[in-house]
Amino acid sequence: MRLIEESGTVVINPLDGLLRTRNKLETTVILKSKGLPVPDTIGTEDILYAYEVAKSMKDVVIKPLQGSRGYGAVKVSDADIAFQIMRTLLTFKKPIYLQKYIEKPNRDIRVMVIDGEVFGCMVRVAPAGQWKTNVAQGAVGKPCTNIDKTVMELAVKSVEALDLIYGGVDIGEGKDGYVIFEVNGSPDWAELTAVTGRNPAKALVLSMMRRLKA
Repeated sequence: MRLIEESGTVVINPLDGLLRTRNKLETTVILKSKGLPVPDTIGTEDILYAYEVAKSMKDVVIKPLQGSRGYGAVKVSDADIAFQIMRTLLTFKKPIYLQKYIEKPNRDIRVMVIDGEVFGCMVRVAPAGQWKTNVAQGAVGKPCTNIDKTVMELAVKSVEALDLIYGGVDIGEGKDGYVIFEVNGSPDWAELTAVTGRNPAKALVLSMMRRLKA
């Protein structure tokens, strides 16, 4: 992809932006540096430090540094259990990526941004008793109603911060305000299309055509 891009071919998303979103820690650091709200997060290979952080945070989420659809993410309320999980990660030479769990309703908001504008959004409602709001984990998309304008602004700023042309932004409604959980540079959109009645693929083709004519 790098060679294709450097040859002058238009690549959507740009490779550097896409690679940033493949690394959850890098994504979080960039968003934080831009003043955007993200969960308290650490990335480390120091298990004792991570253990002390887990104790202080009480409820934490341990995620794979690379991954999608909620696979492999675990919510832990016991620092000793967290220790065992983190030790296993280090055994397989995987760094520890740990975030403070954000209390929220059993839903989050997925916003699709294309070329600096909100294309569409949906509320992803998790099954009863489930904390994960990924559609792949059983969540169901619902139409956005009465969504604060701030959510849309955060989504657009997040995609711009990562130098993406388009992206799917996951935003939670925390007790202290909105929190950006993730930005996906290659988001699934089957559920979004079903909920909104609009297919992002058409807008992306138009985006490509504009760039080819430029």
